This record gives sequence, C-alpha cells and structure tokens, in this order.
Amino acid sequence: MKSYALPAGIALLILSSCSSTPVDRVAERAARVQAFQTLQPKLSVDLKKTYTLKDCIDLACSNSLDLQIKSTLEKIAKEKREASWFGMLPSLNLSASANQRSNDSGGSSFGIVDGQESLRPSSSSERTTYHASAEIALSALDFGLAYLRTEGAHTQEELAQVSTDQAVADLRMQVIQSYFAACAAQKFIASTEVRLKSCEEALSRLEKLNANQADPEETLRLRRDFLSSRLRSREFERSYKNHCLNLTSLMGVIPTEAIQIDVASMAGEIKFPQQSVAELTDIALRQRTELRANDLQRHLAKLAENEKFLMMFPNVKLFAAWNADSNKYLYNQQWGEVGAQAMIDVMRLPALKHELKAAEMESLGLAYRDAALSMAVIAQVHIAANNLVEVRERLGYLDKICELSRQERELVSQRLAKGQSTEIQLAEKELQLSVAELDQLNALGNCHIAYYRLMNTSGISSLMMPDGSTATYDREACLKLLGTRPGIVALLKEELEKK
Repeated sequence: MKSYALPAGIALLILSSCSSTPVDRVAERAARVQAFQTLQPKLSVDLKKTYTLKDCIDLACSNSLDLQIKSTLEKIAKEKREASWFGMLPSLNLSASANQRSNDSGGSSFGIVDGQESLRPSSSSERTTYHASAEIALSALDFGLAYLRTEGAHTQEELAQVSTDQAVADLRMQVIQSYFAACAAQKFIASTEVRLKSCEEALSRLEKLNANQADPEETLRLRRDFLSSRLRSREFERSYKNHCLNLTSLMGVIPTEAIQIDVASMAGEIKFPQQSVAELTDIALRQRTELRANDLQRHLAKLAENEKFLMMFPNVKLFAAWNADSNKYLYNQQWGEVGAQAMIDVMRLPALKHELKAAEMESLGLAYRDAALSMAVIAQVHIAANNLVEVRERLGYLDKICELSRQERELVSQRLAKGQSTEIQLAEKELQLSVAELDQLNALGNCHIAYYRLMNTSGISSLMMPDGSTATYDREACLKLLGTRPGIVALLKEELEKK
C-alpha cells in the first residue's frame, strides 16, 4: 500500500495545479478590478493645484511602473553579479556515511592452476562501519570560466542600468510633449473661445439683416470662415483632452481631462543650448544609451569569445581529501590524499573552433553596428538642432502675423466706433486673429518641445525648466523618486507590504 502513496500524491498535486478553469480566471480578474476600483479615489488628480512641468515630471518618475520594473531588473542583475563571485571558489565536499551488514563480509582464494584453496575465508571489515570525508578541489578551467562569467554578470548589471536610462529619457520626453501640447491648447481655449463666441453673435445679427443692409456673399463667406475656425478650435480642444489624458496617465493618477497646467510656462523665451552643435554631437556620442548599450554588448561578445577560446585548453583539476573510517581492520583509519588530473575532450575541439569563429564574427558585427549607430546619432542631433532653428524662425514670423492681426482688429474697431467700418469687417478681423493665435500657440508649443527634444537627443539629463531653474533627471535621481509621491506605485508598495 505504501508503494502507491508517492505516485498518488504526485498525481494529486498535478491535478490540483491544473484545476484552474476559465470561470476561476474570470473571477480572479473581477476581484482585481474590484481591488483597483477601491484604489481609484486615492489616485485622483488634485483639481485645485496648477501643475508645472517639474511637478509633472516628478510625479511621472515617482509613479512610473516601467521604471519600477527597470529598478527590479537592476536589483536582479546585481544579485546575479554577487552570486557569480562565488563561482570562482574551489569546491568543498563534505560527506558522512554509515553501513550495516546482516552478516560478515569476507572471502577466500583458490589457485588458478590446481583449483585448491590457498587461503581460508577471512573478513577485513566490520558489520557496522562509519566513514567521513572532506574533499576540496580547484579546476583551472572552471575558475577561468567563472571569472569570465563574473565579468559578464557585471556587464549585464551595467546593461540593466543603461536600459533604465533609456526608460527615463523616454518617459521624460513623453511628459514634455504631452505637457506643452496640452499647455498650448489650454491657453488657446482660454483666449479664443470668447472671441469666437462674439463672432458667432455678430454673424447671427448679420444674417438677420436684409440684402440691402448686408452683402449676402460676404455674409456667406464669413460664415464659411467662421465654421472653418470653429472646426480647428474643436480639433484643438479634442487634442487638448487627449494630451491631458495621456499626461495624467504618465503621472500615475487616474486619467482625466480636468487638470490645470501652468500656462505661464509658455511665456518663457526659447533659447538655443549654450553648447554648439559640434559639442552637442560629442556629448551625444558619449552619453546616448543606444551607443552605451552597444559598447556593453561588444564587451559581452568579447567575453563569449574568450570563453570559447578558454574551453579549448585541457581542464586541470587539483584536489586534496581527508578520510576517516571506523573499520578497525584498516591499517590506518585516517588518511589524506592529494592529486591532480588533466582532461580534454578532443572530439569537442572542432565544434569549439567554429564557435570561436562565430563569436569573432559577432564582435565584428557589433563594431559595424556601433559605426551605424554613431552616424545615426550625429544625424539626429543635427536634425533636432535644425528643427529648433526652423520652429523658432516660424514662431517669429507667426508672432509678427499675430501682432499685425491685432493691430488690424484694433483699427477696424476704432473705425466701427466712428461709423467708418462695418460689423462684418470687424468679425472678419476677429476670425483672422483667432486663426493667427491658434497657429502662434501651436508653434510656441512645438518650439518648447523642439528644445527639449534636442536636449534628449544629445543625451543631456539636466534640463532647464521654464521658470529658469535646472532639474537633473538621470537614472539615480529618478529611482530615488520612485514611490515618494502619491500615485499608483506608492499604493502598490503599500498594498504589497500589507500582504
């Protein structure tokens, strides 16, 4: 009966692990949804607060689940690196055994030629014996491979850190893009909605006039222009809502359209970086995560190449052992041993030769990739710099157009007060000013984004904030922010600590 206990237990364990049904999974998902809904009130954005760019980036860094995952991967890589150091230690095996026979062990011998018994039966061992041994061994090949793998583990840790740097740069740029796009739209909505409403009221009055008092063709043209402006305004509003939803989701709170952004940050002058394009290119070639990751990949390929080369040598093993036995028939019940052993798998050498050649080709391929990435980075920096120059120039022209539109509107308004102009002309100038302001604000947001994109493309982590202050968002600074602000990461840590 006992012989069936172990198989039955294993079968029961397998069946219990496979007993999850779709209904169970649906219930588990429903439980997770319910748990998340209970957390939603704690994840709402503060509607009374006006968020600056620094506030948004800090909240995003504090509540980024992607950064939390990257931080965990860094810790895993660090533990693996620490564990790899112990692979270079010699092996130390301790053993102890006890044996008991039901009878005496012994034997006799017989002559090969005559077949007669030459020795009487005798025993050289007790029925109950105890044995203990300690053996320490060091393999030269295993030590070399362990050293190379330790170097590889250290490189993998650096690679995890570079991956975190890339995640920080991407998160930072996503927040900046959503922030300034939403900021431009919010400022446009606040300044233009009243003007469009007054234009609509003026058009309604004009359409009620008879043909002798107003030109129907002018009225229809003005109505068409008004609808086009209203359509662009609605598109801007939808874009604003989408950017607000994206921004709040990046900040680690419940996505919402009702967030107040500091529109005063749009008033700052867009300056070109203090460094020249050549200096920015040099910084990018040193700091860009793609190039640093490729350097680490090349180092890993070199370690793999050395590993294949090392495996072509004989494995020399040195060992020492100490033994103790309770058998009283032994001449010495305690003794020590030392020895050396060399071994090589000759049939494995051809395969290792081809694997070594493949590792060398991989290193060469990564060298070519480094050159390609360097060329791409240089091009990206120049494109980003040219884009900043272009959007600044475009913003300058749009500022002048917007100012001219304001002056025209003011002149028509003064003439209307004197009876020298018509209401339809004033409505037309109002529409022109609305379109000019929309283009100006859109270009202003793009100008801010172009500046920060140039900084991001150059691999610079210290950013100039719109208020003139400088904030550094590198890997260590962002990891220190994780879970320190109210948001999803802090709540998840709290829930995990409770469990």
